Amino acid sequence: MRLRRGSRVGAIAVGVLALLVVIRRAVPRAPRSPAGATSVAVQPAPAPGTAPARSPASAASREVDRVVDGDTILLTDGERVRLLGINTPELHHEDASVRAVALDATRALADLVNGAHVELIPGDPPRDRYGRLLAYVETTTNGERDDVGATLLERGLATTYPTAHPRAVAYMTLARAARDAQLGLWAPEPRLAMGLVPASSPSVREARAHVGESCRIEGTWRSGRRTPTVQVARIEDGGASLNLVIFPTRYDELPLEMVSTWEGRRVAVEGRVESYRDAPQIKLEDPFQVEPLGAKR
Repeated sequence: MRLRRGSRVGAIAVGVLALLVVIRRAVPRAPRSPAGATSVAVQPAPAPGTAPARSPASAASREVDRVVDGDTILLTDGERVRLLGINTPELHHEDASVRAVALDATRALADLVNGAHVELIPGDPPRDRYGRLLAYVETTTNGERDDVGATLLERGLATTYPTAHPRAVAYMTLARAARDAQLGLWAPEPRLAMGLVPASSPSVREARAHVGESCRIEGTWRSGRRTPTVQVARIEDGGASLNLVIFPTRYDELPLEMVSTWEGRRVAVEGRVESYRDAPQIKLEDPFQVEPLGAKR
C-alpha cells in the first residue's frame, strides 16, 4: 500500500523525534552549580614528577574548612590553597617576635575566611611544587569583593612573594606602605630578625667597601640592554656607579615594562653587595628590592 506525500513526511518527522529522544537519554546531564556559584574545573594535584595542569583563569566559589597558617587554607573538599603573591612568617621561626607576627597572620586569615565561601582565582602556573593550588582568595561582603592577600599585606602581616602575577605591583605598593608605617613584621624587632633590614646604607661610591653586606644604596637608575643571558642596569651617584644584575630566571618577576618606569629616577636599591671583575654589583631577584624615590632627572 502506497502512502500519500503528507503521510510520508509525517512518518519521517516522527522517526527523527524518536531518535533525538534516544540520544538525549544516552548523554548524561551535567550537574547544576549552586545558585550564585561560578562553575569552573580546578584540576587535582598532579602526580609526583609530572607537570601541573593549567587551570582556567576564572573564579570558583569554594568553602573553607580551616586555616593552616598565615598564607595557606584547607577547603572542605580537601584542596590545599596557597595564597598567590604573598608570604607570611613561619609559625616555628626561631625568633619570638617573628613567631608572634606569624600567629597574628594566621588568626587574621582565620577571621577573614574560616567557614566562609571564597572565590578562588588560580594563578599561572596553577600549582606549586608541593601540589598546592596557587590562587588569589577573595571574600564577598555586602556585594563587595575583598582580596584576602591584599588585606594581610596592608596590615603588615605578609610580604610580597617574588613571582610574576597580575597584582604584583599593587601588592608591592601595599607592602611598602606597611613598611613605612612599621606595621606587623615591619616593626623593628621582627624586621631585623627576618633580615629585612639592610646592615648599612653606603653611597654608591662606598659600595665597594661593603662587599658581602646587605645594603640600601640610593642613586639614579640607568637601564641597560636586556639580552637572552642577562640584563645589567646601574645606579649612578656622584660620578660613581653600581651594577644591578638581572638574570633571565627573574625576567618574569622584573619585566621590561616595569624596569623601564625606573629609567632616570632616583631609587633606593636593597640587596647583598657582590664583587664581579673588581666592580661592585647587586643581583635583583624581586621588584621589592627597588624603591622609586623621586621624579625622573
